[in-house]
Amino acid sequence: MLLLACLFTFLFVYLLVWHFARPKEISVREEWSIKHAEGTGITKVINILICGLACALAAYGVTGEITFAVIGFLGGYFIANWLAKRRQKTREEMLRTQYGQVLSALASAMQGGLMHYQALEDITPTLPQPSKNVFTEILARARTGSSLHQATKSVTEVVQWKDLESMAAAFKMYEATGCNLVEVFNYLADVVRERESDRKYVSAVTAQVRTTATLLSFLPFILIGVTRVLSPEYTAPLFTTTGGIVVLVFCVLAVAIGNRIVNKMVEGLCV
Repeated sequence: MLLLACLFTFLFVYLLVWHFARPKEISVREEWSIKHAEGTGITKVINILICGLACALAAYGVTGEITFAVIGFLGGYFIANWLAKRRQKTREEMLRTQYGQVLSALASAMQGGLMHYQALEDITPTLPQPSKNVFTEILARARTGSSLHQATKSVTEVVQWKDLESMAAAFKMYEATGCNLVEVFNYLADVVRERESDRKYVSAVTAQVRTTATLLSFLPFILIGVTRVLSPEYTAPLFTTTGGIVVLVFCVLAVAIGNRIVNKMVEGLCV
């Protein structure tokens, strides 16, 4: 039993470290998964089963009770949804960060004498992922007869990249009035750089708060698991009596609500 508890504790710590240390970049294959495979029922079921198994192992490692392991397995549904939202949020952050680079590249290409469509076609192969896929789709729609304004606007609605609305508006202004797109894109690039600088500053300031909240969220359960291994008789009432279960449920709800409040506060600062 001691060996099994140590194994589960090691697995829990390993998954926690891997979650924060893993690369945040989204590959081309993952981009395809987000857009297409995520809506597939089989993929969702597989994700829920994997998350449910991980939660069940973590719950059993902390409590040593099969009942809590079953409850933890049911929680895999919520963990799978949370991971999907986090993945989508990471993708949106990458797109927002890359938007200034796209605008600067477009302005430079047009300043060199290319038309707006030619400039977009010229810079798209050199763009980083996932913005490369987005502008590849814009070019594909533009080649089928749509104007760049219409293509950009339609793709913006599909990928939910709100920054592209300003580019679509710039293309619309050019088609209507023939304005200087180089000046427009340079101005937009300056605005985006200032905005991202402010966001990075706020993110750096709030990083300690997020890290502290995460560590405090996991610490009680790690301590409970370690205490259960060292002194099973001492922690047994926490999992086998009505009062202990009420206290345990209250602690879980308190941690969840506290994290929710902290995340809302941080998200409000980073908007």
